[in-house]
Amino acid sequence: MSNLEEVEERFRLLIDGVKDYAIFMLDPEGRVLSWSAGAQRLLGYTAEEAVGMPVARLYPPEDVEAGLPERHLSTARREGRVEEERWLVRKDGSRFWANGVTTALRKDGRISGYARVLRDLTERKRAETELRRLQEEQQIIFHSVPAMIWYKDADNRILRANRAAAASMGLTVEAIEGRSTYDLYPREDAKAYHTDDLEVIRTGQPRLGIVEPYQHASGERVWVRTDKLPYRDESGNVTGVIVFAVDVTALKRTEEALEAAHQRLLSTEVEKKRFYGEVIRAVTRDKLQLVEPREILTEGTQRFTTSLQEPENYTAFRRELRRVGLEAGLAEGAAEDLVVAAGEAATNAVKHGVGGRAAVFISEDRVTVRVTDAGPGIHPENLPSSILRPGFSTKISLGMGFTLMLELVERLWLASGPEGTIVQLEKWIHPPEEEDPTLAALLDRF
Repeated sequence: MSNLEEVEERFRLLIDGVKDYAIFMLDPEGRVLSWSAGAQRLLGYTAEEAVGMPVARLYPPEDVEAGLPERHLSTARREGRVEEERWLVRKDGSRFWANGVTTALRKDGRISGYARVLRDLTERKRAETELRRLQEEQQIIFHSVPAMIWYKDADNRILRANRAAAASMGLTVEAIEGRSTYDLYPREDAKAYHTDDLEVIRTGQPRLGIVEPYQHASGERVWVRTDKLPYRDESGNVTGVIVFAVDVTALKRTEEALEAAHQRLLSTEVEKKRFYGEVIRAVTRDKLQLVEPREILTEGTQRFTTSLQEPENYTAFRRELRRVGLEAGLAEGAAEDLVVAAGEAATNAVKHGVGGRAAVFISEDRVTVRVTDAGPGIHPENLPSSILRPGFSTKISLGMGFTLMLELVERLWLASGPEGTIVQLEKWIHPPEEEDPTLAALLDRF
């Protein structure tokens, strides 16, 4: 084998070894002269089938009818080479997206044929088509959502915006992209927006749920809820912010109306409570004071405190209260009255509330028991009945608690509301002697 033949053989082996490319030669008329193994793998024709075959057979019928194969070779003859991407057809009729380069070969200044290299880019084409579809869908969503969306850089320039954002300024998307918010908003507003943006860029942390005023193009001052997210480049560096803003003016007005109604209701409840307090004080001859928690003052030294949540604590509380009462100077009967009254208060705390506690204080002239809970409290409309009507109860019970307490102690303080209830009972160590009502009436006549 001559050196030339050896070189040609090596070149043929090299061409056949390239499996991912179809490499073949064409004569000046566009018929196949040689066919590589890669061409057979990609296009399905054996070398015997391909040699002599017109290259037009690799094109779809519509392209053949349009004269595309001839134009392709004509361009290669005129310009030396031509590259294109298009659909081609395999032997089995299936189509694939190919990148092809055709190079004109010349000998003594005349066209002697063409060298053609094809590569299958179908998967890339599908990926690009899918990416383009997703981008188009994202664009539709981006411009269709009612939320206003901006992409902004660290210099406060709007890189991208959707139609809702542009419409809020009375402009088109093209008119605001690339411009600074200082050119589009009142300076104080723009400065506030930029300060928030820079904080997100500096920390890399989002800022969510910002409720702030916004100047609409119509001149109306509306409220928006804004979320700001860090915008990162390919290296992960924060280079800007993505801003989402939703008009919450209607919600804000509803909240304000509800708050105003709530305040009116609270005011009404306070007035009711004050009125009921005056009535109860008059009926009980100042024995029961319906007040606010801050108005209940406790005198003396605290002797002990206990939780009322466990049954054994309740029993121990009554026993210890009796002992402390007697030590403080209460008579046996008075101590028993205080134990019964305090037991009723403790029972109410356990039955109607949660987290019940009791504390006992001793001073020179009285024993004070303070019972608290964190229950829902007594509704103002139920206060007169709960306190003054024997047998009334908001739960299954005899409903005698306050009636009994009023009979057994000298003074009772009550504060009740949504945060809980405080009942404070005072039993005097040396109570004043009660005046005989008959004698009092007789003395009044004189």
